[in-house]
Formats: sequence, C-alpha cells, structure tokens
Amino acid sequence: MRRSCLPLLALALAGCGSAQQLQLQQQTNAQTYAQEKPRYEGNVGKVYWVTSALRFCPKPNLINTKCQVLGEGHLKIDGIEHSIAETPAGNRPARERYYHVTLHDGRTGYILTADLMAHGADIDPAESAADCKRRGDPRIGMTAEQVEATCWGKPGHVNRTHTAGGIADQYVYRDGRYVDLRDGIVTSIQATGTLQ
Repeated sequence: MRRSCLPLLALALAGCGSAQQLQLQQQTNAQTYAQEKPRYEGNVGKVYWVTSALRFCPKPNLINTKCQVLGEGHLKIDGIEHSIAETPAGNRPARERYYHVTLHDGRTGYILTADLMAHGADIDPAESAADCKRRGDPRIGMTAEQVEATCWGKPGHVNRTHTAGGIADQYVYRDGRYVDLRDGIVTSIQATGTLQ
C-alpha cells in the first residue's frame, strides 16, 4: 500500500509546486508592471498620429485576437494595461504593455506600447511637413546652429575629426543624410535618394 501512495503524493506535491510557481510569476509580473507603469502613464491623454502600419486589437493580447492593421488616422491614449502573452509550451511568457486607445472614428481597442512609439507620432504629420517646408534644408555656408534650426534638426550622431587645419564635424542623420562642417561652417551636404 505504501508503494501506491508515494507516486500519488509526489504527483500532488508537483502540482502544488506548479501552482506556487505560477503565483510567484504572477506576483513578479505585477511588481514589474507597477515599476514600469509610470514610464507609460505620461502618454495617457495624448493624441498620436499613425505613421505606418500598426496593429489595433479588441483585447490586450495579440494571440487568438482578431487584430486590424491601421495605416493612417489619429488616436487618443485612454489608459495603460499589461498582459501576459501566450507562448508555445516550454517558452517563458512575455509581458506586454498595451495602450487602451480611442480612434478618430470612435472605435476603442488596444495597441502595443512599443508599436505605437515606433509607428506613431505625437505631432500631426501635415503640420510637421508644413513646418519642415518653412524651415528648409541645410545649405552650404550655414553655421552649425543654423543647420540644427532646419528641417533636418539635430543630428543623430556627430563624427568629429581634429586636423592641422581645424575641426571637421560630420553630422549624421537617418536615411543616409550627412552634413560636413569645417570649423562650424557647412562645406558639403549628402543625401541619398532619386535625382529630379
């Protein structure tokens, strides 16, 4: 009789351990979310414009949810939620953060926070384009301050070279754009694209 009870006892203890593990994982996820939440809460109440394809879901879970792809429009962030992503057996579940949003047409749903930050803008693209046109592009002879006041703005990175003839700076922008300055004055501009 003892032999038949031992496997049952081991099975019961294993089940108890799994439940405790799940509870511990849920507590850890809740603590992590509480620590990260202030980082996302600053965007609640803001309006964002969709700049490229973005998934819009009826529930805060991308798996087994009928999400739509948004390609344009604007939305308002109403709140922040977290979800545990469903994953294949054996993989650790991923914690995901979602914004609850209301679209310009009144529909409500969820968008991954990381997706919105990558594929959204808090400035109306039409206003941004008009402002960019007004400020213009960098030109030969401009100072470094004048370049930063153009549509190109501040560079993402600066390569600086000290030479016998002075200081050479290369302003590096996204999309293969560069501005070369010698002692703070623009000497050349490089932009990739098609010729017109």
